[in-house]
Amino acid sequence: MTPSFSQIMLGAAGAVATQLGPRLKDDAYAVGQAQIIGLLMVLVAQEADRAADTLSLETVAMRALFAEASESPLPEGLRRRLRAMAEAAPPENFTISGLEKLAHPMKALLIELHEAVEDRPDDWARPLEAKCWDVLKLGADHRQLFMPGL
Repeated sequence: MTPSFSQIMLGAAGAVATQLGPRLKDDAYAVGQAQIIGLLMVLVAQEADRAADTLSLETVAMRALFAEASESPLPEGLRRRLRAMAEAAPPENFTISGLEKLAHPMKALLIELHEAVEDRPDDWARPLEAKCWDVLKLGADHRQLFMPGL
């Protein structure tokens, strides 16, 4: 069996916290640093395991929102960019960097869309604003970190 990146990180974090840390007992600063490094490794392992899934889910959700928003009475230039982003090519690859290359401009456009609808009194703008928040919440929920029992 080939261990996953997350398994390797968790194993290394455990070694830092339980094997290396106690050997540094005469240096409180070094013990604290070992504990922080171990904790960071646990948190990185969590994010690494789900990062591609989170980015993919966000991208799908933003494309759907952009397609819907491109049919609304927003300014034509914004609608054109929303439509183009909704129809953009899939990522070049499914590495984290490949997914981020696609997601980052989409997130900038999501912020622009949110700004365009958040203060509008029009009835059509309320559902779009709520859907902007839904996409943002989706990403935040998927990035939630869980502290290990200490």
